[in-house]
Amino acid sequence: RLQEISRVNNIWLHVDGNSLATLAMFSVPTSVESATTGDSITVDLTSWLGVPSLSYITLFKDSNQSLTEAAGLTTVDP
Repeated sequence: RLQEISRVNNIWLHVDGNSLATLAMFSVPTSVESATTGDSITVDLTSWLGVPSLSYITLFKDSNQSLTEAAGLTTVDP
């Protein structure tokens, strides 16, 4: 439901990434399916990897390839 509301109202949808490893499964449970359509995701590396004192990272989607290249990042076209 949040996906639909954010899409209709042009609102950024941010997802907490503690269950990110679940997305690597062949069959993603519906409870975390929305993570695949979020605009950004934050991952707590300490809880995800079990190593103390690691930082959080935020990943976000951007379909504008020129902005991605200007930031020094590369893109992969599936």
